[in-house]
Amino acid sequence: MALQMPMISAVLVVYFSLMGVLLTGLVIAKRIRLKVANGDGGKPEMNQAIRAHGNFCEQTPLALIEFIVAEVIGCPTLALQILACLLVFARVLAAWGISKTLGVSKQRFLGSLMTSVYNVSLALVILYSLLSR
Repeated sequence: MALQMPMISAVLVVYFSLMGVLLTGLVIAKRIRLKVANGDGGKPEMNQAIRAHGNFCEQTPLALIEFIVAEVIGCPTLALQILACLLVFARVLAAWGISKTLGVSKQRFLGSLMTSVYNVSLALVILYSLLSR
């Protein structure tokens, strides 16, 4: 069996690379505006930007690795397309929610919940694909 280029994964990598750069830029912009060189300077607004970026960095790599594995082993394309959309929406919601408040927000909750649903769903799709060979 010849390996195919994981095209959906490649699109996700491009999208999340750009999202990561955007979140980094938002942290830098807040540092400049709030005059905070290190840490959060005790400013909640700075902490929100740092946590939005940090949460992205904590959650996205595993999700991408999982997705690349799923695509390379030949999981069903429709399932991957649906899960890719779910992941993008989840990560945008989480970043938006954390940027809005460090407290409880609907966006943060839904983003986190949807990311967990993505992880479990894709793990099950991978397991099914492996067992059905």
